[in-house]
Amino acid sequence: MTSLDLALIGNSSVAALIDANGTIVWSCLPRFDSDAVFCALLRDGRGADDYGFFEIELADFARAEQAYIAHTPILKTRLFDLHGAASKSRISPRDSSSSAGCFAP
Repeated sequence: MTSLDLALIGNSSVAALIDANGTIVWSCLPRFDSDAVFCALLRDGRGADDYGFFEIELADFARAEQAYIAHTPILKTRLFDLHGAASKSRISPRDSSSSAGCFAP
């Protein structure tokens, strides 16, 4: 990785760090204190045997835009190629059956 400019999604049970291209580079599942399932924070580059992340890659990738939707925990990533754009939204919804319950301020 060349940048640690990462977005966070989570729901008080799990969390994930998403890079500017929408790749999940770190996540521990099924709980915060579990081992990391995706753990590419310290990778040096990309190679044929690279692992530890999840991404959707465009063939003719040109650029990416990423932002949280206003007043929500929803992360929206738009990937652009030479022919158009693709969009992916990420949210980690809270499990209403959890023992922690829901709190509304």
